[in-house]
Amino acid sequence: MSERTLIAQKAESFFDDLWKRGDPWKLETSDFERIKYEREIGILRGRHYSRVLEIGCGAGWFTRSLAQIADQIVALDISPTAIARAQAAGGSEFTDFRVANVMDYNPRAEGPWDLVVMSETIYYLGWLYSFFDVAWLAAELFAATRDKGQLLMANTCGGVEDYLLRPWIIRTYHDLFLNVGYQLDAEETFRGTKDGTDIEVIISLFGKAPAQKGSPVAVSYWQMADPLRAIPKVAGIGAVFCNISSGSPTWGTMCFGLRCWTPVGIATKTNSGSGLSSGASRGMVSLTVVLCSCTTAT
Repeated sequence: MSERTLIAQKAESFFDDLWKRGDPWKLETSDFERIKYEREIGILRGRHYSRVLEIGCGAGWFTRSLAQIADQIVALDISPTAIARAQAAGGSEFTDFRVANVMDYNPRAEGPWDLVVMSETIYYLGWLYSFFDVAWLAAELFAATRDKGQLLMANTCGGVEDYLLRPWIIRTYHDLFLNVGYQLDAEETFRGTKDGTDIEVIISLFGKAPAQKGSPVAVSYWQMADPLRAIPKVAGIGAVFCNISSGSPTWGTMCFGLRCWTPVGIATKTNSGSGLSSGASRGMVSLTVVLCSCTTAT
């Protein structure tokens, strides 16, 4: 059994056990959660979306709010118990609740999406999976987002004594989505009290601007058949990071999360084939080259 399969089983078991106990995060009964959801809907500023992908929908409480501003929703959660509750609660006939692990889901296959939603989800993925895997998911979500589409993300980042929620970790995930090509459309910090604890939540709305011909985004790694062929065409090159690894490549730990470096090209060569490819290799030795442009850190 592969390591990835074991991780998926661990994730399903962990979250399904929580949902079997009831409402583990008090999403249905907490005034804090209700107001946070209202703030998340509010940051969308009345926009209506044709197609929405929600990752980590739980029992579907926020999904039902999204249904009021969306024509069609695909809502994913790894817990069969949570999805069963969401389906039992009913809702829009245009909402499709599915048991799925987003790390094994191909967002491009059913895309493009007008809105992608990840509310209090990304740090659990970061707990379970390598940074490379999370970075690859971010890039895939960007590629699956329609031009002028958006990504809504909310993450607790203060007040809770949980190592998954350290502010610097949350900021790294935040910058990761900027590095793969999204731009920040709006952001606010929601502060409130839950169970006697003061909590801060960063609510971020990212947008996908149409790529301009010749821009770093236009030749970025998820769109290139041969990344190295595009290197001479990219202006403002700051550095090339190289990494040799066995198993999952780890170039993301060298370059993503550093605000001054923006990846604009990647190539991977493995011992199982000839030439270069833009995909990730697993279970084999690989050489990965990442082309980055350098900007001033802020």
